[in-house]
Amino acid sequence: RAQRRDELEFYFPLARIEAATLNRLLEATTLAAEAAALRFDAVEGVLKGYIDLVFEHAGRFYLADYKSNWLGATAADYAPAALRAAMAEHRYDLQYLVYTVALHRYLRLRVPDYDYERHFGGVYYLFLRGMAPGQGDAGIYFDRPPASLVRALEAALCGGA
Repeated sequence: RAQRRDELEFYFPLARIEAATLNRLLEATTLAAEAAALRFDAVEGVLKGYIDLVFEHAGRFYLADYKSNWLGATAADYAPAALRAAMAEHRYDLQYLVYTVALHRYLRLRVPDYDYERHFGGVYYLFLRGMAPGQGDAGIYFDRPPASLVRALEAALCGGA
């Protein structure tokens, strides 16, 4: 229990952001080729959210998000290719990058000598319907966004703050 935070709430200032800016940054993600471009009017204000789970293991911090999406009835329906398609379709890449920025900002304030490369372990998206004993990594999507992308996204979202 001491090495986890459930439903970590976050707020951060949201500078004026446009879809084109996010699309340009998201081109660097592992899901870029499979995901549709974002389309929305420019927004600004305060971004509030909740990260399902943040945990620390062996000196590294990870975030996890639980998904209940129905992708099918077999473990094959939750294999890496199917998870990539679901992640891209729902633009969960943007969601986990926002969560990563929020956690990065949180850790920078709380971990002495914080360094993204040393302290951030990655992102797990857990598709619960596909996870079962004996099915290996079925239902588990993992990524560790590069520090340069996280810093660029933070600057875009927070106006360089």
